[in-house]
Amino acid sequence: MVILKSEKAVEEIDFDIRYEYSYRLTENLYDNVKAYGIEAERLLFKAEELKDVERESINLISPIYSKVEEMLNLIYKHKVSPVHVIDILGEKVDECVLDF
Repeated sequence: MVILKSEKAVEEIDFDIRYEYSYRLTENLYDNVKAYGIEAERLLFKAEELKDVERESINLISPIYSKVEEMLNLIYKHKVSPVHVIDILGEKVDECVLDF
């Protein structure tokens, strides 16, 4: 897996609680074809101490970069939690199966 693009966002919940989001567009090989995927990660800090990490990835979405980049921008724009990435992108990912 190679990371081609990365977006970061920070959300301050309280004076001592902070979420740091990272969204990555990845490149993987599938049957000798470049395929792109997404990885989402959320770090929870309390009083500057890392308390929790959540991570989700969909490795093989499409061989079409622009489709996957559009999905990455969507989840980045709305600061989607890794727990909900599949809920938000599931149908779009299913539609990409014919791209292979």
